Amino acid sequence: MIREIKDGLVPEWYPQDAVILAWPSATMDWEYILPKVTECYTEIIDRLLGYTNVVLLINEIVELPEDALRRWRTHPLHKLIVKDNFPLNDTWMRDVMPLFGYKSGKMVAYDYGFNAWGLKFASNWDNTAVRRLFFEQQLFAVDVLHHNRLDTILEGGAVEVNGRGELLTTSSVLWEANRNPNFLIGRHESYFEPGMGVNLVHDLQQTEPMDGDDTDGHIDTIARFVNDDTILYNSTDDPTERHYEMLKRLESELQSLRTGDGRPYRLIPLPIPSPMYDEEGCRLPATYANFLITNGAVLVPIYNDSQDEVALSIIRDAMPGYEVIGIDCTALVQQHGSLHCITMQVPRGFIHYRELER
Repeated sequence: MIREIKDGLVPEWYPQDAVILAWPSATMDWEYILPKVTECYTEIIDRLLGYTNVVLLINEIVELPEDALRRWRTHPLHKLIVKDNFPLNDTWMRDVMPLFGYKSGKMVAYDYGFNAWGLKFASNWDNTAVRRLFFEQQLFAVDVLHHNRLDTILEGGAVEVNGRGELLTTSSVLWEANRNPNFLIGRHESYFEPGMGVNLVHDLQQTEPMDGDDTDGHIDTIARFVNDDTILYNSTDDPTERHYEMLKRLESELQSLRTGDGRPYRLIPLPIPSPMYDEEGCRLPATYANFLITNGAVLVPIYNDSQDEVALSIIRDAMPGYEVIGIDCTALVQQHGSLHCITMQVPRGFIHYRELER
């Protein structure tokens, strides 16, 4: 059931106008695997256009593949909205774009600051992207309020919400010293102000980042809401797996959580892929939890692993009525993120109607 939201962030499974992506370029860290990663992006956009519109941000020196661009521009169902001459440091739109919600029934985009996961990388262009889309590009509807939270660092991948205003996050990210060093641990109101509709914060303590995770442990690599009552989460029964103890602690903590009216959540374990490594022998944070929900479909990262089909089957069972689509993300994970990390969905009504006209 889709419950009406008058005050609160919009869950990912609500109807969407579009999904935002940024096309990778040779000026970014993708340069050494650019052909493979553009192939992955092409498949993602091909799939998304079957279900929703796509907003594509393009660096000024990038040229899209002509055959793909022709296919996207003539798609019979949905529209490709291109914003070119749009410089960015990288393509992690989940953490750069705003959080979308309602406040007193009005559409709001909460524009938090972004400092590349605690000052790990450059973020000068990324941190201005939302304001450029609002005030230069007019991407968003005129009645969407731009709510300036730039004095607070918060990434979209750090939070998961359902339709009751219940929020999942991790202490390892919220209270990391280089994000908001003046915040007191446990003072969630520093992040989620009154009127934002966050009624209950589940701040997971028993987590640590998956190996290779630059984000310090984003929730979207670990545990995900798929409806108001159901959480899919990383799990393993292999005691030789390095993350075994951490994932057992995570499972125990999730089992202890209660909804706002005191009920336990329905918990569904997801396997983790076999260890993957980069060229320098460092383990990569491959996870099936980094899926994207859009209008009637779930795009799931897969890794040419024996657990791929197991994970896809579990997600199909957990989300009846959705088409579950595996996308080979072995190239994406080389830069320590995956499918959910490069996308940000925009709820229905938030994109300017002019942009959606065909």
